[in-house]
Amino acid sequence: MSLSISGWDGEEREKYAWNDSPEASIEVLLTDIIVKLFVLTEVLYREREIHHHEWLIKRKTEMEEENRQCVLDEEKKAREFRERQEKERIDDLLADADAMQKANIIRNYVVDVLDTIDRPSSESEIQEWANWALMQADRIDPLKNNQFLNIKRG
Repeated sequence: MSLSISGWDGEEREKYAWNDSPEASIEVLLTDIIVKLFVLTEVLYREREIHHHEWLIKRKTEMEEENRQCVLDEEKKAREFRERQEKERIDDLLADADAMQKANIIRNYVVDVLDTIDRPSSESEIQEWANWALMQADRIDPLKNNQFLNIKRG
């Protein structure tokens, strides 16, 4: 009769083998076989536990890195959002300043037209045009229509 034990986990291990011989039968070697079987089982168990522990440490490190990256991504998104909001506020401010400047150009133009025209016969027509032009200037002027109050404050 013959009995052999080798690593069954794919690892290269010492191979244990026992054979019946005239000097000793397998039955006589049972204590040695059982001891070596327990030792091999304990070695395999401990190796598996070490491997599992190492995997847990690696996985924890990976998860910490993923979490760190998520925090960085969220911070970047928040920063980009704030920057976009600030740019929009500045764009709105510049648009209001531009609108006010255009309104003032219209008002100055109306004053120049009224100062230049010397035709009393068309006075009502010119005054009607001047009133309309000044209303358009007021319509686009952010100070007159309170548009400046709509600029988002940080």
